[in-house]
Amino acid sequence: MAAASIPKFRQQLIDDYQGGLIRLASLRADKQQYLLFAWVELYPFDMRIPDRWTAGEAPWRVPGPDNWTCGFAAWPVSTIDALNWYEAAAKGDVTMPADKGRSIKVQATPLGPEPAYGGFCTGVDAPFALAWHDDPRVHRYVPLAANPKVVRKLGLNSKAREWLTLHVGFDLYEFDEWLGGLALLAPDPICAAVQPCFTARCDDGRETLTVQVVPRRSVERGIADLSTLSIHVAERRVGGWQSVRTIPLSSPGGAIKLENPQWYTEVGYALVCSVRGLLRFVEPQSGIEQIGIGMHAPDSGLNIEVPAEGRRKPAKTVATARFHQRSQISVGAPLKDAVRTHIIAAQERRKGRRERAKAPQNILGSQRAVNGGPGTQQRQQEAEDFIAGLVARAQRRVIFVDPFFGLRQTRLFALRVSNRHTRVRILTGQPGLKMAGTSRQHPRSLLEMDLAHLASVAREKSVVVPTVRVMQGGDTPVIHDRYIVIDDEVWQVGPSLNELGARLGVVVRLPDPIPMRREINAVWSDSIPLEEFSLKHGRSFLDRLMSLWRGVISWVARR
Repeated sequence: MAAASIPKFRQQLIDDYQGGLIRLASLRADKQQYLLFAWVELYPFDMRIPDRWTAGEAPWRVPGPDNWTCGFAAWPVSTIDALNWYEAAAKGDVTMPADKGRSIKVQATPLGPEPAYGGFCTGVDAPFALAWHDDPRVHRYVPLAANPKVVRKLGLNSKAREWLTLHVGFDLYEFDEWLGGLALLAPDPICAAVQPCFTARCDDGRETLTVQVVPRRSVERGIADLSTLSIHVAERRVGGWQSVRTIPLSSPGGAIKLENPQWYTEVGYALVCSVRGLLRFVEPQSGIEQIGIGMHAPDSGLNIEVPAEGRRKPAKTVATARFHQRSQISVGAPLKDAVRTHIIAAQERRKGRRERAKAPQNILGSQRAVNGGPGTQQRQQEAEDFIAGLVARAQRRVIFVDPFFGLRQTRLFALRVSNRHTRVRILTGQPGLKMAGTSRQHPRSLLEMDLAHLASVAREKSVVVPTVRVMQGGDTPVIHDRYIVIDDEVWQVGPSLNELGARLGVVVRLPDPIPMRREINAVWSDSIPLEEFSLKHGRSFLDRLMSLWRGVISWVARR
């Protein structure tokens, strides 16, 4: 909307609403107030504006070493003052009232409008909207830069997030598109409710849709005038859009009946005002045809005795319940539409095929290519190529986690990055290190010697030399499975990387990689750098290998 139309836009809001409520959440840190989120809520004439209130008599102290506090307050203002505050806040002048008529400055990042100021959007996912707002119109200002460091750090405090969720009404760090921003919330000023429902179905297939429009009422204004409104009702069937009907609204509180020659599939509507523009938009939705309710109840229990397996796995008893179906209730009837049923079933099959095709997983090896069977080398090459392809597309980091990751895997996979600025790390275990000593005093692993060689080559060629650490736990490293971190992704590899494709296995991308990345980072921090591990553990480990080798020779001699 052009700047010249903003005065008209403002005047329309002043005419439509009796006042507003400003809600503001802030963080006080280092003697400075920081904006967490604020919104202006406009009130139609049939609603009561709440009184001023704050979350607690004093700001809430954030648990932790920092002397931080959080506050959340709401104060009523006139519509003119609400718009003035919102427009000033958008320019960086964010304030909140204090005692004795003073105001407190709140720091905010530069903000940008969505949409352009002078217009609204409907159908916005606004977690702070209340039920009576009934999908309101929303304008917002979005931070154009990263939020201050202290605001981001607050999100790491679980108690602070709980407090904010309780008072603000949603988790700002979960819906972080609102964090540090502003919003202007304007419910429909003319209609208190618009309620479409299916009211009649005939045996010959006809169906009637009734749309009930409820105008707002107040002592001061009387019944809202609906003459500027039109409702656009659209039907979408499984094969595409069927119709859009436009009906002017004239009679107050009237019901609009729309007959259809067959049962509706999905119905949506838009409520448009010739003066104010779009007031409501509800995307097409289908009605409920049948509901099934099943009840299961436990009828017996079973105690299972689990035997012991060593000192770390004592015997125990586990209990399990047995259920059986008590009842099954169905309300309504399924749709008797053979054509629609056929199309829906075919579409669901296609959707399933596409979902399976794009699933982030790959089967490595084959049942037929085991123990040197036909195709073994081809399957191994395909498995190696898949892992190498993952590594090649990394831009920032690659982390290999495998207790048996050794020299061959380093050469085969860890050097396959395409971006020379990618950081490569290897988290291996003691079982993966094959020790060989150049002297009894300073035994070194083959992997460590190879890394030293790669470092010398890297001075002339673009070789990315991996950083290697050894997990704690000795012969039983703390991480059991194999993982590959590719930038922000985490892939779980079933088989060990030194046997890819030799036996049947699978590699899967984790749907939620963050918890596993945190665990891997923690294990990495507690692990031992390879060069320190060689000096600290190399001799004793070599001695154990030599002892084992002497035992094997002795056993062979006895045979």
